[in-house]
Amino acid sequence: MKNLCKFAIVLLILQLLYMSSASNAETGFKPQDLKIVVIVDSHDIDSFKSFADEAKRFEDLGEVLVNISGLAEKAEYNMPDEGRNPWYEYTSWNATIYHFFPHESMKPYLPMDFVEKNKQLMLEKAKYLREIGLGAAVWSYDLRYMPDAYFEQYPELLGARVDHPRRSLKPAYCMDVDEQATLDIYTDMAKQLFTAVPEIGVFIFKVNDAGSGINWAGLQYDAPNGPTKHRYRSTGQRVANFIDAYNKGITAATGKTVPIFFEPRFQWPEETNEVRSKLPENAKFFLEFSKDNDEVLVGNSDTAYSAEQSIHIRESFGAKYPIRYIFNPLGILQEMQQLKPGSENMISLHFWSWYERGGNTIESTKPFFDVVHDFISQPVYGRIEILQKLRSLCDKWSDDGDALFNTFCDLNDAFVYAEHVFPSFEGIHGYVSSRLINRPCLIMPEKLTAEEEEYFMPYIFNLSLERARTNYMDNLDLPVLYTWTRREEIWPYQNRVRKFTARLNSIADRLESSEGQMSQYLVKSAAGLRVYASFIRTWENFYKMQVLREQNADKLSSAPHLPPQGSFTWQGDTDLIFMKQTLRDEVENVTELIKILEEHPDVIYTGKEARDEDIFVLGPDLVSQLKTKRRLMLEHYTDADSYMTVPLK
Repeated sequence: MKNLCKFAIVLLILQLLYMSSASNAETGFKPQDLKIVVIVDSHDIDSFKSFADEAKRFEDLGEVLVNISGLAEKAEYNMPDEGRNPWYEYTSWNATIYHFFPHESMKPYLPMDFVEKNKQLMLEKAKYLREIGLGAAVWSYDLRYMPDAYFEQYPELLGARVDHPRRSLKPAYCMDVDEQATLDIYTDMAKQLFTAVPEIGVFIFKVNDAGSGINWAGLQYDAPNGPTKHRYRSTGQRVANFIDAYNKGITAATGKTVPIFFEPRFQWPEETNEVRSKLPENAKFFLEFSKDNDEVLVGNSDTAYSAEQSIHIRESFGAKYPIRYIFNPLGILQEMQQLKPGSENMISLHFWSWYERGGNTIESTKPFFDVVHDFISQPVYGRIEILQKLRSLCDKWSDDGDALFNTFCDLNDAFVYAEHVFPSFEGIHGYVSSRLINRPCLIMPEKLTAEEEEYFMPYIFNLSLERARTNYMDNLDLPVLYTWTRREEIWPYQNRVRKFTARLNSIADRLESSEGQMSQYLVKSAAGLRVYASFIRTWENFYKMQVLREQNADKLSSAPHLPPQGSFTWQGDTDLIFMKQTLRDEVENVTELIKILEEHPDVIYTGKEARDEDIFVLGPDLVSQLKTKRRLMLEHYTDADSYMTVPLK
């Protein structure tokens, strides 16, 4: 009887295993249907190898390709010598095909030592991928602007102006994509690239942004522009001709075509849909920003374009730049729901920073690989199923899986809340390129001396030195974090910030207390969350200060004076009190940030050397700069006392 029971139990187990395997066969991915593109912006071979080694774990799940573009050094050669031209800084790390394999006509106008370094780094990356058995991908910004001297030699190839007129004093122009000579040049460069690296399995390019552009496209910064004689040509045909130029070069080098993806950055649905209608067979949209592109494609909702888009899963470093170690596994699992078994999928895993500044590390991103690999290996769909998967992962990561599971659920809820309450917050712009992180938050910033502001002023993304000095929110003309403009609206918004930051700090406390396999990483993740909370608090303080400054501009611009005799008051000017409270809050905020960074200096990405600091990269002496910020706020605490009424006089 006992043997019979044992036999029955064995049969039951085998049946359950069979059912499980059958279920996986029905819901899993076939390797031939899945293309996994790992997009990194490594500027050295060691960093690249670390990401490629992690990417190799996906090779049993589908075709794996790793991006091999990414410059070896910054393109300093294109920076104008005089004036404030911050837009050129914005483009200085962006890879383009001629930075690796330029056409002969371009070589006299490019620093060939710079080109050679980029080419050698790309070839080293490709060689390593061959050694470990992975494929290659290339990301490029095309057409990218060329040096002025090139168009002095070839004026007939002058195409669209592509720089940002509010962020540069010197215009930049791309080549004329409507000229056959331009197309022939790009065919030649594509042939060079694919001859050197024939195993490139996908080519991706970005157009009409970040220094790239085609004639008369609706989204050019300087409005649609280009050679007059080409004004009324079809935008779709322009794009098709350009992609065909690539196809000719690729076919000449390899005898085949490869998938080509590009971001559909066009202004009107009609323009977008017209471009798509004329694409060559191997070309598809690279829908990196899916929400934006859902709106762009309005008017064509009946067309099933899901097969045209690549699915994008972004690691937090890109979205929360320059903070490392922020890890939201539930958010990743929710994003992975876009993958649909039974159909071809191209999944792009994004590990790069804004504008290819680099700075991501494998130490910060390894858990991201874990979650993605686990999902592709055993996909689940539905809210309950996702939570069950997260719960099982938490059991592996922590001795108290239930507590960690609840913590990660609360973290995801907090980020969903932030998307609605702080929809315009972007660390790269609101914190780094405006230098809110390290500049003092003052009632009268114009009181700073040139020596006091020299450590941050050159790095503010603003064409106007005066606006950079006196307007904390004049950065890229983006919507700001808050929309309130009246005094009575200050406190409700401030309370939302305080509740949110308190929530993040509470979650950080819980992550720090977790013990188990992932405890060391979770301590870093907690520090990252505290820094993010500090970011939000900083932006709120600067915005509040800016609004109050503008509403008291008449007082602050008058001559300094004492309160009139007999004007005794216990409180003084209410707005002055508000501004001093804001200043004091930012002093305390930066003090807490200094403590975090002294304990975890790698939680924020900074350049390795002082020369690495630019508008989009913080300097290696960030903690010292934060201490300067705190000192200047305390030293200038009383700047407005001679312009607004203080108490007790």
